[in-house]
Amino acid sequence: MRTGTRLQEPWAGLVSRYQGHVSRYQGHIHLPGPIFGLILLTGLAGLCIRRSRSAAGLLAWTSAVVLLVVPVAEHEYTYRYVIPAVPLAFLAAALTVRNREKEAAQAQLDLPVTP
Repeated sequence: MRTGTRLQEPWAGLVSRYQGHVSRYQGHIHLPGPIFGLILLTGLAGLCIRRSRSAAGLLAWTSAVVLLVVPVAEHEYTYRYVIPAVPLAFLAAALTVRNREKEAAQAQLDLPVTP
């Protein structure tokens, strides 16, 4: 729908409604690129170590890398493509750094007695 020289869409007002919240959020919270790279490398290192490898960690790390690589390969790089990959990268790092041997030993102690 065109009025004069400006293009006005019915949904355009929804975008600017949250602009102030996003601007304040960006002013206080940010993740530097090198720190994000270290988180990705932590997940990869955890996947390379046999005792901490898990399918959930592999899935989360692979999903984070795909979310970073595919948009860059298809279009161009902008920071908005990093946002969905951040939680997956942190999840992968947490899943691969944990000590699974300690959890398995503790689980054996908590087994219920079967008759």
